[in-house]
This record gives sequence, structure tokens and C-alpha cells, in this order.
Amino acid sequence: MHWLRRDKREGVVLWFLVLALAFGWANDCRASDADLAERVIELRIQGKNKEAVETVDAVRAVDRGQVRALVQKAAALEDLGRLREAEQTYQEVLNLDPGNAAARRNLDQLRSYVAVNGQVNTRNASADILRSKGLAALNRKDFDSALQVFHLLRGLCPQDPMPAFYSALCREKQGRTNEAIDAYKGVMEQFPGFAPARVNMVILLLESGQKDAAIRELKEALKVLPGDKRIRYLATVAGISSPNSAVTDAGSRSATTQRP
Repeated sequence: MHWLRRDKREGVVLWFLVLALAFGWANDCRASDADLAERVIELRIQGKNKEAVETVDAVRAVDRGQVRALVQKAAALEDLGRLREAEQTYQEVLNLDPGNAAARRNLDQLRSYVAVNGQVNTRNASADILRSKGLAALNRKDFDSALQVFHLLRGLCPQDPMPAFYSALCREKQGRTNEAIDAYKGVMEQFPGFAPARVNMVILLLESGQKDAAIRELKEALKVLPGDKRIRYLATVAGISSPNSAVTDAGSRSATTQRP
């Protein structure tokens, strides 16, 4: 490269270095996308729905093919009371993946809710205030106060699994194991696709020495949510299946939503 001046050679090298770094950064972002939906679920459980939406938006700015994460974003928008945006986001998922059963189910439920409760309007300020108070009480371990708040929320938001889930979690934290298990079962009966309740109950059953009951619940969970990573992991720990088994891999895309 004697024909190329030194400063130009250095410029070319620097340019290729920038491209390499940019390519590597994009790959890193894509590599983390597989767990994005799981991270968003955890944020929603913590009541951090605004952060959940922002997290999905940030990652999808690099890779817009993550429909699982987009379903979770729509669910977080519902939690925030932004129903119109949630509906549009579910529709976006179906435009990308017309066979996405999770998005179709959630969208149908949302439209049914809107039809019963009138036109889409602003978020329920009372429910938001109560939710914040309940989570604050839960975080400071004032479980009795938290239970009272979440009981009220269950009446205000009957289509939302989170108040019932948090109520079960309060009982678990209080050491009221049998009551917590019954509460988790109640959440599962009303919201079969809500994975956090299934995961928590299985862990609680295992911790309390009820392995046979945990295995029964895991087998049922694998039928309902065969693609959920946490359920698959727990099944592996319990000796039911391996992460790569055909049973647990079947239908992984259509069963990943945990929307209320």
C-alpha cells in the first residue's frame, strides 16, 4: 500500500475498526434479545411497567424482529392503562407474525374488556394510586397493609391478575404457605396463561417438600405454557424433561406471553 499515504491508511484502518465495533455491538444487543421478554415480565411483576416499555423500545431500535418482547410491551401498556397503544402494539405483533396466538388471545381479551367497559379512555387513576401504595407496602414488608390494598384492587381491576398474584406473594412472604398455594391456584384458574403464578407456586411446593404436587403442577404448566423458559428450567430441575426436549420446545413462540 505504498501508493496510499500514511494518514489515509490510518483513516481506512480506523474506519474498519469503527465498523467492527458497531457490528459487534449490534450482535451483542441481538444476543440479549432472547431474554428480553423474560426481563420485561420481571419488570412488570415489580410494577415497573414504564421501564418495561422503555426497555423493549430501546432493544427493538436495534433489532425490530422481537415479537415476544413486543407482546410483553403491549401487556405493560395495558398495565399502564394505555389501552389504545396496547391494542395497536398487539396488532403490530400480528402484522409481523399473523399466527402469534398470544397476541391474538390478548387482543381479543382487550377488545372484549373495552366493549364491556365502554370506549377506551384514560387510565384509572384510583387503581394506579392503590397499586403504588400496595407495592410500597410490600417492599417495606408491611404485608397486612399490602393485602388490604390488593384486595381492593382485585375489585377495581377484575381482569388484571397482578393484584391476586401480589396477594398470594404477601401470604408467601408471611410464611402462610398453604394459603399462598391456594391463592396461586386461584390466579391460575382465572388466568391460565399467567406464568408467574405457576412459577411461584411450583417453587413454593418444592421448598415446602411437596415434590409430587410440584411435579403435577409442572406437567400441567408445560401443557399450557410449553415455551416458558422458567417453567422449562423448573421441569428440568424436577427431572421431568430437558431444556432441549421436543415436549418443552413445542409451541415456544405462541406461549410466551404472560399478559393478564
